[in-house]
Amino acid sequence: MKELIFLLTFNFLLLTSAGICFSQQSDTDPYFISGVSKYLEGEYQEAIPLLEKAFETNKKNKKIEQFFIKALVETAIICITKNEYKDASYYFEKALKINPKDEKLQRMLKKTQVLIAESKQPEPKQENIIASPQISDNEKRKMMSEHFNKATALFQQQKYNEAIKEWDEVLKNDPNHQQSKEMIDKAKKMLVNAK
Repeated sequence: MKELIFLLTFNFLLLTSAGICFSQQSDTDPYFISGVSKYLEGEYQEAIPLLEKAFETNKKNKKIEQFFIKALVETAIICITKNEYKDASYYFEKALKINPKDEKLQRMLKKTQVLIAESKQPEPKQENIIASPQISDNEKRKMMSEHFNKATALFQQQKYNEAIKEWDEVLKNDPNHQQSKEMIDKAKKMLVNAK
């Protein structure tokens, strides 16, 4: 098992050695910004839906694509360390849909499938799978987090009306969300001061 984790980690490092270099040109995609923030906080499963939305709206942006694949692979490796092989397989498959010719990803998926066969693991829990069609409390929190992070990014870009709409989405799910209420007040003050 240790050998497999080492091999997967080594392969992953090779996969990313081409470099996901952040250019000095700043990305303004709020989903990407929020996704990177979650990723850097170690909240990979929360980062993935944000990065996926950024990728879906910017399919030609190689930096977003590479970073999304990196987050998927790292999440898969974390799943493997927790013996959650089917979840790991899900994330590898998702990465391969983006880059189907990547031989390293193909090998990682095959090794994970061997682990699944050897472990006779039960089906993955739906709440662990990001693309679950049911909206659980966990998914609801993720959506609220997405709206809040997008609103914050819009606020920083001085797009106050759009930010307010995103914070309103948070309040639809949790009318008592104090941070959103405070930020709406700040955005409204900024709009008044801008006139």
